Amino acid sequence: MKLQILHCKKFLAYVATQKPRIVDYLTKRLWLNHPKELSPTASTIEQPVERGLSEAALVCITAYPLADVQVKNHETMMNTTAAKPELQGILFSSAGVPAPLVSAAVKTLPGKVLVPAAVDQVQGQALAALQGLKVIEADIEPSDLCTRREYARWLVSASSALSRNTTSKVYQAMYIQNITELAFDDITPEDPDFASIQGLAEAGLISSKLSRHDISSTLDEDQGPFHFSPESPLSRQDLVSWKMALEKRLLPEADGKMLRQVSGFIDTDKIHPDACPALVADLSAGEQGIIALAFGYTRLFQPDKPVTKAQAAIALATGEASDMVSEELARIEAESMAENAVAAHSALVAQVEKDINGSFEKELSIEREKVEAVEKMAEETKQELERLRSERERDNISLMREQAAIESEMEVLSKLRYELEEQLQGLMSNKVEVSHEKERINKLRKEAEIENQEISRLQYELEVERKALSIARAWAEDEAKRAREQAKALEEARDSWERRGIKVMVDSDLREQESAGDTWLDSSEQFAVEETVGRAENLLAKLKEMAREVGGRCRDIIEKIIQKIALVVSNLRQWISNAGEQGEDLKNVAISRASRSATEVQQSIAELRLAVKVGAKRVVGDSEAPKTLANPFARLRSFGSSLSEKAMAPKQPNTGLFVGLNKGHIVTKKELAPRPSDRKGKSSKRVLFVRNLIREVAGFAPYEKRITELLKVGKDKRALKVAKRKLGTHKRAKKKREEMSSVLRKMRAGGGGEKKK
Repeated sequence: MKLQILHCKKFLAYVATQKPRIVDYLTKRLWLNHPKELSPTASTIEQPVERGLSEAALVCITAYPLADVQVKNHETMMNTTAAKPELQGILFSSAGVPAPLVSAAVKTLPGKVLVPAAVDQVQGQALAALQGLKVIEADIEPSDLCTRREYARWLVSASSALSRNTTSKVYQAMYIQNITELAFDDITPEDPDFASIQGLAEAGLISSKLSRHDISSTLDEDQGPFHFSPESPLSRQDLVSWKMALEKRLLPEADGKMLRQVSGFIDTDKIHPDACPALVADLSAGEQGIIALAFGYTRLFQPDKPVTKAQAAIALATGEASDMVSEELARIEAESMAENAVAAHSALVAQVEKDINGSFEKELSIEREKVEAVEKMAEETKQELERLRSERERDNISLMREQAAIESEMEVLSKLRYELEEQLQGLMSNKVEVSHEKERINKLRKEAEIENQEISRLQYELEVERKALSIARAWAEDEAKRAREQAKALEEARDSWERRGIKVMVDSDLREQESAGDTWLDSSEQFAVEETVGRAENLLAKLKEMAREVGGRCRDIIEKIIQKIALVVSNLRQWISNAGEQGEDLKNVAISRASRSATEVQQSIAELRLAVKVGAKRVVGDSEAPKTLANPFARLRSFGSSLSEKAMAPKQPNTGLFVGLNKGHIVTKKELAPRPSDRKGKSSKRVLFVRNLIREVAGFAPYEKRITELLKVGKDKRALKVAKRKLGTHKRAKKKREEMSSVLRKMRAGGGGEKKK
C-alpha cells in the first residue's frame, strides 16, 4: 500500500507539471462527486483515493497517447517548417485557391467493402472527442466510408463549435427565393444538408458556380451543369484541400513539380492542380499534418481514393480545433480516472466489508461452539428426564390397559345398539315409503277416475251443445232464406207497381239480401273436445313421467291407467270424425228444410201481392174520391220507405242505416221517411200491424250474423242459452208470419168493405 501511495504521488507530480488542465478537471470532478470522501476529516479514505488515482493514471497514460501529441501540436509547427529548407522562399497567394471539383473517378459509387480499413488509435480518439463535442453523430462506424455530404456537414459544424476565432468560422447559408443563387445544380433547398454545402460554396472554400463566376473561365464552362455529388465518397485530395482552405486564408503558390519536391509523391500527375497549394500547406505542418495523421507514410498519394470516417475525424481535429479536441480528450481522461478512482474505492469498501464479515464469522463460530456445548448438556438432562418419564408412563400404561378393556366392551355394546337402531330406522323408512307410494297410487287412481268422469261429462255436454247448435243453425238458415225470399217477393211487387205507374222507394239492401249466399259453418269443429283431448294428452305425459320415477307394482298400475286414457283419447278422436260426418248430414237436412221454408214464403208473398193488387185496383177505380186516392199512395210510399229502412244485410250498408239485434228486437238509428204533406191523422191499426210485421220479417237478417257468432263460441254455455232464446224468437217470428198470412186473406175477403169506409 505504501509503494502504491508513493507511485501515486510521483504520478500526480508528473501530471501537475506536464498536464495541469487534467489535474484541475480531475480535482473538480472528484470534489463534485465525492465531497465527503475528499474532506479533511475523511482521513480513512485517503489511501483508497490515492490508490485509485494511481491506477487511473497508469490506465490513462497507456490508453490516451493522443493528448501529448495534441499538446505538442503548436510547439512543433514552426520548428517543422523551419527544418524544411525546401519551403523557404515560397510565395503565398492573396485570396487562396478554391478546392477542386469532384473527379470522374469519384462520381461512381464504390462497391461493397470486403476488407475494412484499420482504424488507428489516434484516429479513434479524435472521433470519440468529436462525438463528445456533438460535431459527429454518435451512431457511426469509424471504418465506414465518408461521403462528401457528411464531410461538408461536419466541416461546418466543427468550424462553428471548435473555432475560437470568429474570423475563421463558416456559417450555414440561407436561401431567399428569386435572390439566392444555387451553388450546385444537384443541391436544392429541399436537401437536408443544403445550408452546410451552400455555406461552404458561398465562403469560397469549394469550387462551385459562384466561384466560377469570379475566376476567369470560358463561356462554355459557365453554361454547363455544375454538380456536387453529395452521395459520392470523399477523396483524399478533397479531404486535405477543403480543410486547408478553411484553416489557411493564404495558401502557397505551388504546382505539381513543387509538390513532388516537397512530398516525394510519385503520382503528382494525378493530383488536381488546384489542390497542390493545399497539399503543400499541409505538408509544411510535418507530423501534425492531415496527410501524416490520416494516411501515415506513403509515396503514392492516390488523390481519388475514398477516405474513412475515422480519417475525416482526424482531419477535423487538426489546426485550430486541436485545442478543443485536447480539452475534450482531457475531459474524457479525467472522467475515466474519476470512474477508476470510484471503482477502486468501491473495491476497497468491499474488501473492508469482507474483512469485517470474516472477523464477525470467526466470533460467531466461537459463540456457536459455546451454544452447542450448552445444548449438549441440555440434551443429557433431557434424556434423564425422558427415562424418568418412561418409567412413569409404564405405570400409567398398566392402568390404562384395564381401562381400555372396559371401554372396548362398552364400545362393542354401543356399536351393537347403533346397528340395531339403524336397522329399525331402515325398516321404518321403508314402511313410510311404502305408505307414501300407496297414497300416491291412490291419488293417481282418483285423478284418473276424475279425469274419466270429466271426459264423459264433457263428451255429453259437447254432444248436447253440438245438437243444439246444429238445430239453431238450421233454424237460422231457414229463417234467413225465408226473409230473403219475402224481400225478393216484395221487390217484384214494387217492380210491378212501378210498371203500373206507382213509385215505391226501396233501398238496395233487399237486393243485397237477395244475392247473399247461404251462411254455414261446419258443425264438426269441436273446440271443447279438442281441448279435452289436449288435457288427456297432458295427463298421459305426466303419468309417463311418474311411471319412470316409481317402480314395481305401482309402475304396472300407472301403465294400465295410461293405456285406458290412451283408449279414451282414441275414442274421442273417432267420435270427432263421426261428428263431422253427422254435421254434413245435418247440413243437408237443413238445406232441404230451408227450401221448403222458401216455398212457403213465396206462397205468402204471392198472397200479399194479390191482396195489394186488388186494393190498388179498387183505389184506382174509385174516381169520386181524389183526395182519398192520395192517401193510399202515401201509404204505399210509407210502406216502401219502412220496408227499405228495415231491410238489413249481413254487413252494414253505405246508406247510413244500422240495424242490430238487442235481446231479440229490431234496433235502427236511421229515422223513417218523412210523411207526405197531404197526409193527416194517424194510420189505421191494420196498416201499423202490417208495417210492424214487415219490419220483423225484414229485420231477420241480423239474426244470421249473430247466430253465426254464437256458433263460433259454442263451447260457452251462456252463449248456448242465448242461441236457444234466439231460436224461440224465431219461432215467434214464424208465428207472426202465419198471422200475417191470415190477415192478408181476411183483407182480400173484406176488400169491398174497406173501400166503402
